[in-house]
Amino acid sequence: MLSQTELEYVKGVLNAYYAKGYKYYVVHTVTEYNNEYDVCIYLSKIEIEAVTDNYFSIDKGLKVLLDSSSRTQNSYSSRDRVDGFSGNFTVDNSEFIYTNAKNEYSLTTIPVNPNITVDYSHDMTMYALCFLITIFFTYFFIRDLFIRGR
Repeated sequence: MLSQTELEYVKGVLNAYYAKGYKYYVVHTVTEYNNEYDVCIYLSKIEIEAVTDNYFSIDKGLKVLLDSSSRTQNSYSSRDRVDGFSGNFTVDNSEFIYTNAKNEYSLTTIPVNPNITVDYSHDMTMYALCFLITIFFTYFFIRDLFIRGR
């Protein structure tokens, strides 16, 4: 699972690439062996298809690898690496996956991969409901003022 620091960094990466037109993504953790990367992000301007919950298809996208581990002065490898990517890929079952890919598998299957770019704290439905309630009470308040004023 991504740490809170990694999650915030990944959201920043997703936002930066979203501004460049890469609206679709698959993010997954990478179990470390030696000094490898910790997080892998697949990005695409074209919708990514989730064939199963861990098998994806991407066309003309990018693969971004991130290393969030502590560095030493003698570390020469890059913190991140970006390569072009097209094709299918499978994420190991032991990894955590976050995505906004289009589900192609059975509708009876519950999606287990959360979308980390959705911010539920700004739900427009709640704002609309509060606005309607305010209008409702304001109407009755003003109506009562006019009725009592006669």
